[in-house]
Amino acid sequence: MTFKAVAPAQFRLLNFDQAAQRWLEMKKLHTRKPRTIEMYEWYIRNLSKMFGELLLSQILRYADLWDLVKKHYKPLPLPNWTPLKVLTAEEEERFFRVVAEKPDWSVAYWAVSLTNNTSAMGVELRHLQLQHVRLDQDPPTLHIPDGKVKNEFRARVVPLNAVAAKQVRRIVARARQLGAWRPEHYIFPFRVKKGVYDVTRPASPYFIRAAFRSMRRVTGLEWLQPRNFRNQIITKLFESGTPDETIMSIAGHQSIRMSRYYSRIRISAKAEALRAICPGQGNISTALK
Repeated sequence: MTFKAVAPAQFRLLNFDQAAQRWLEMKKLHTRKPRTIEMYEWYIRNLSKMFGELLLSQILRYADLWDLVKKHYKPLPLPNWTPLKVLTAEEEERFFRVVAEKPDWSVAYWAVSLTNNTSAMGVELRHLQLQHVRLDQDPPTLHIPDGKVKNEFRARVVPLNAVAAKQVRRIVARARQLGAWRPEHYIFPFRVKKGVYDVTRPASPYFIRAAFRSMRRVTGLEWLQPRNFRNQIITKLFESGTPDETIMSIAGHQSIRMSRYYSRIRISAKAEALRAICPGQGNISTALK
């Protein structure tokens, strides 16, 4: 697509749809992350449902009109944000014990188990290729490439613990059975139709959705989403006393504030920490006598 520059004054004549497409083309000139562009396109599609014929503040800025209206503009209050929920230790053990028993759920089980042990998830998992897996090293590692991640800090190298290494070996073995052998072939290949896969393309964003819904229903954890397992591992790292810098490196976070933002220390861990500093047997009434 050829991008034709538009002077600020000309934006006055464009509706949201027209202006948004021009804005997107400008973003494409300066953004090399395909995932970022995909999200911009998703935002525009949803905003167009309501604002297709209207001007918004961002468009007004391009048209040099924002100064005329900003004194009348008051942003709506944002709801208080809380981190994603985490599983209790008992829920986590039961979930993986139950889902591991059904072969039809294998791929979804391997994927979320890998997230639960590496923090890699979603687009990061789907774009892993054979060349990103180093199982012959000590320790084995997973290289999260920088071409398909949310930001530059999410590209990282994650050592594989015993569980993660086991799941990666299973995932790679399946990929090879489906025809993957070149370094650039994907370990989660694209499903063309039942029994037919294209190893030169990454899996669909929805490749574990149906299986995960069934897993969630059977285990009674209706609130659970695959992304919760990234929050799960960050929480467990905090609870275990892992140094802040190590957590940042594993999770691919820019700052420890971001890691803490996505972590919710379980109440049981907080209670245990408070009991540890209580005199005597941890009984407050006894300590006060």
